[in-house]
Amino acid sequence: MGNTSQNQDHALWAQTIRAFRLGLDGQANSMMVEFIDRVASVMESGTLPMGPAEAQLIDDIFQAQSRQDYLFLADILEYKLPQTRFGSVFSPPGTAQTFC
Repeated sequence: MGNTSQNQDHALWAQTIRAFRLGLDGQANSMMVEFIDRVASVMESGTLPMGPAEAQLIDDIFQAQSRQDYLFLADILEYKLPQTRFGSVFSPPGTAQTFC
């Protein structure tokens, strides 16, 4: 993945979290659609295999969205995502776990 694309993914991740925390639901939901599209693209490319942690993360995201629990959704993105393989794509360097 190119550095520019990676920077855009990091920015999207951070801006989505910030929008949810500030209660900007409309803006946050628009960014969340873009974020989910990027997650789907990463999964389809096969660059990161999806394991149980990633499947649980996706499920948690959709459940929080369906409950309109946007603060919990921001927490999931900020704290749980970096602990999955997706963290190497979306969260800034130094926050993601290293996977073998």
